[in-house]
Amino acid sequence: PWTYRAKGSFLLNKDAGTTKAETYTLETRAERRIVDSLSGFAQVNYLRNVFGGFQNRYGADLGAKYALIDGPAHHFDVELGLGGLFEERTDGTRNDFAALKPALAYRWTISPTAELSNVLGVIENLSQTNDWRLTNTTSLTTALTGILSAKVSFRVDHLNVPVAGKKRTD
Repeated sequence: PWTYRAKGSFLLNKDAGTTKAETYTLETRAERRIVDSLSGFAQVNYLRNVFGGFQNRYGADLGAKYALIDGPAHHFDVELGLGGLFEERTDGTRNDFAALKPALAYRWTISPTAELSNVLGVIENLSQTNDWRLTNTTSLTTALTGILSAKVSFRVDHLNVPVAGKKRTD
């Protein structure tokens, strides 16, 4: 009934020796099935994206996931988490708050070793309603071994209230 997941990513973009983007993400999650379509989870994540305005961003939340579609090839989940987000910004400020985190996740199992997925997530600042974040990630993943996979993805991050001097969309 338990599922554990740990994942990380690293992005580096250089042009003529100048670093244009550098991002690190880490996420761990423990999930336990309650009934056939309903699970509870605990999750911890980390982001470092200096070019997006975040020296360090930590988050932790508890939540529930419900499988609307759980077929052999197609999966569609809705989840809702509640937790905290702790940001150390590159402009020297901090932004720590309680967060509501709804998300939609679609996954198509193309073959036993390949899948296409899309995850749309929102982080809502419960103390300042106009300070929300939206992330949309589309990924193609293939298994390399029984415990190691490779993923190619396209991610869009939007901050409704960006860090001073930064853009809303990264």
